[in-house]
Amino acid sequence: MVEAFKILKDEFGNTHNIGTGSAGPLSTAAALRGTELLLRDTRKNKENLHKLLSFTTENFIHCAKQLYEQCEICMSISEPIASGSLISKKQFLEFEMPYLKKVCSELEKIYGKAPSLHICGKTNDRWDLIVESGISSFSIDDCEDMEEFKKNYGEKVGLSGNVKPVDIIKLGTSKDIEESVKECIIIAGNNPCGFTLSPGCTTPMFTSKENLISYMNAARKYGKGAKKGFIPRGIVDMGEN
Repeated sequence: MVEAFKILKDEFGNTHNIGTGSAGPLSTAAALRGTELLLRDTRKNKENLHKLLSFTTENFIHCAKQLYEQCEICMSISEPIASGSLISKKQFLEFEMPYLKKVCSELEKIYGKAPSLHICGKTNDRWDLIVESGISSFSIDDCEDMEEFKKNYGEKVGLSGNVKPVDIIKLGTSKDIEESVKECIIIAGNNPCGFTLSPGCTTPMFTSKENLISYMNAARKYGKGAKKGFIPRGIVDMGEN
């Protein structure tokens, strides 16, 4: 992996920002243990689950440190298992929060800035905890309301999202993609701590090159003149805000 990133840095590092992401401690633990067993462990095997989470936390930090030291590439955090679709807020507080906070604290020491976080699915009941964890930005799923997040937490963290990855990016027309990109920028482009346009979750495999180009072109068009805390000039000049 390190060698692959070195090639990317050599080829594109002078013209593009290159980053990556990895499953966080809880989601890595689920991959090792099995999701069903891990969810059972949150009730019946808590002590050993905490030991596993300590192990995955230390390994995440180690990998992030090695990648940054060798390639100067920062790693974001993805925690699909921390979704409200799988665990309660109480379980999040016990099995996600301590380890997420440690990762954020250690990565901030390494990078000089806090990492960003993505959690799939419904998360609005735990937004307060997510913001308190020490992240710099939260990537919100397309099933959630960016306007609501911006209103309540936009002064504290950046916001990223949330074009529908399947219905729009993979299956939509060029016009669908452009309209969705425009709508997302209108909603969240003036987030006080910054906004990054992105899919609501992972871009699906086999998305056409044409749709990806349409997505990038729309981002350039409507994100023109972007400045933290303000609607971009690409929207303002069209009278869309």
